[in-house]
Amino acid sequence: MAAIPFHQAPHYYRFMIGGAPATVVSDGVLPIGQAVKLFPNVDYGVIAKELEANFLPEGEVLAEQNVLVAEVNGKTVLFDTGMGCLNRYGEIHFGDTCGKLLHNLSAAGIDRFKIDAVVMTHGHIDHCGGLVAEDGSLNFPNAVYYVSKTEFDFWTSVDQPNAMQRDVARRNLLPVQDKLHLIDGGEEFLPGITALSTPGHAPGHMIFLIQVAGQELAFLGDLIHHHVLQSDCRREFAFDGEPIQAAETRVRTLRKLAVERVWCLVFHFPWPGLGHFVQDGDDRFRFLPSPVKMLDRIGRDDPHLVWP
Repeated sequence: MAAIPFHQAPHYYRFMIGGAPATVVSDGVLPIGQAVKLFPNVDYGVIAKELEANFLPEGEVLAEQNVLVAEVNGKTVLFDTGMGCLNRYGEIHFGDTCGKLLHNLSAAGIDRFKIDAVVMTHGHIDHCGGLVAEDGSLNFPNAVYYVSKTEFDFWTSVDQPNAMQRDVARRNLLPVQDKLHLIDGGEEFLPGITALSTPGHAPGHMIFLIQVAGQELAFLGDLIHHHVLQSDCRREFAFDGEPIQAAETRVRTLRKLAVERVWCLVFHFPWPGLGHFVQDGDDRFRFLPSPVKMLDRIGRDDPHLVWP
C-alpha cells in the first residue's frame, strides 16, 4: 500500500478583505467540454498552440468553481452556489466532481444555517444550482437572496429554448422567491457590496464590488472563463448568451479593473482564483495570481527576516 494517501485535503482557502475574514470554498471541478468547441470562431490550430505553450492539455477543459464566503460589515455573505445536486441532465453528464460546496463549507467550519445573504452573479446552473437540495429543502434557509431583476425575469418568465438552464434556474430560484431581492446595476444592495451590470454572458449578469475598511475585491462570476484562451478578450465563448455583447463587456470591465488595480476573484480560474488583471494590448489581458499565504492564522502579519 502506498505510504501517501490519494485523497486531497478539503478545498477551502482563507484570506482577509480589509481585516475581515473571507474564504474561497470549492464546489469542485466542472468539465465544460472540448476546447475546440468552446471558441467557435477561432481556428483550433491557434487554440492548440496556446494550450501547448501554456503546458495545458488539448482535451477537456476543466473549470474550477470558486465560491466566496465573506464577512462584509456584519453580514456573512455567500457569492454564487455552484452546481448543487445536478450531475446530469438528460444525456448530459457532468460526473461526480462537482456539487461539493456543502461538504467543503462544513470542512471549513462554516455553518450554512448562519449564512445571512446569498448573492448570485446570474442564473446559470453552476451559479444558482446550489440553492435547493435534492429533497427540495433550502440549503441556506436563514438567508436572504439577491440576483438581478433582469436575470430572474429572463429565466422564470420568458419561454426559454435552453431547457437545462431554464429548468435548473426555476428549480432553484422560484422556491426562494419570497426571500429574493431583485437588484439593479449600480446599487449598493448590502452595506459594502455594490452590483455592476455586466450583460452578455447572461442578460442580467452582474459582478460585485466588495469594500471593507478601505480594501476592495471584485467577484467576477462569469465575466471571463479561461485564464489563457481568453487573454484575447474579443474571442467569443460558446456559453455566452450574446457573444459580441459579452466580449464588449469583458474588455470594458477588465480594462477598468486593470487601470484601477482592483483585486479580483474569478469563479472559474485556477484555484483559488484570486489575483489582478493587467492590460497586455488593446483587447488582451494577463491574470497575475495572488500568492497563496499558508500562514497558520489569516490575521497574522507576514514574517520578517531579522538579519544582524
